[in-house]
Amino acid sequence: MAKYRISEITVQPSGEKMYLIEKRFLGFLWWYDPFDDGMYTDGYCNTYEKALERVNYHLNYKRNKKVVWSN
Repeated sequence: MAKYRISEITVQPSGEKMYLIEKRFLGFLWWYDPFDDGMYTDGYCNTYEKALERVNYHLNYKRNKKVVWSN
């Protein structure tokens, strides 16, 4: 089952296309915009390549955790 998807949205009557990045909620329930923080929605992209780049960056981002001090 896919975790992410990119939906193509066509704006009428201009025919302009936008791409929306969506993620599964709890793995199986419904799709939502993971980049929507309530004030700005960054899940919309103008090109498919930009949307794919953003998803790949989000999936491949590795966080490094290092303990600096402990008692």
